[in-house]
Amino acid sequence: MLGRRENPGEHEAMRKMKNEFMVNWDGLRTKDKERVIVLGATNRPFDLDEAVIRRLPRRLMVNLPDASNREKILK
Repeated sequence: MLGRRENPGEHEAMRKMKNEFMVNWDGLRTKDKERVIVLGATNRPFDLDEAVIRRLPRRLMVNLPDASNREKILK
């Protein structure tokens, strides 16, 4: 949804949705004691649009779980 804009195969609806996200993100304001948390996830971080990346100041890379932790997740 928030992939690079130079993708020639991107549908116009996706481009409009991305633009709407960025306009609303830029217009987001909070009071000093109020916070808004936006959590996003992708398995293709290098395909994100640069304008989207600039709007997300913190990024956290989460590696795949090892076999032991996958087993725990499934239990």
